[in-house]
Amino acid sequence: MSGDERVIYAREFLAGARKRKVTELPPSVLVRELAEARRVLGQVLDYLAEGAGGPEQRAVLAQALADAIAHREPPGDCPDCRLTDALWCRAHEDGMEAIGAYRQLGLTLGIEVPR
Repeated sequence: MSGDERVIYAREFLAGARKRKVTELPPSVLVRELAEARRVLGQVLDYLAEGAGGPEQRAVLAQALADAIAHREPPGDCPDCRLTDALWCRAHEDGMEAIGAYRQLGLTLGIEVPR
């Protein structure tokens, strides 16, 4: 099973599990579902530990994150930023929050995001 197949199966399993109400399932079904969930989680964590997609895809993702960060960075001449008492105007404050999320995603995935 390839990495992509592990992730696809995990998504399918979770989608199916979310359709069932836990309070309505008998204990035997819950035990089997928990065992399968543990197995699937292990496969996905193994996939992530393997580098999730190989060096080429990780390099592309790193560049995509860097591009997204560059797109969100406030320009030096924003009139709205100059008029506010805060560091940035509301739009650029949102952009800085997004930049933080992009950087955190890179850290979580073990990807160094170029500056």
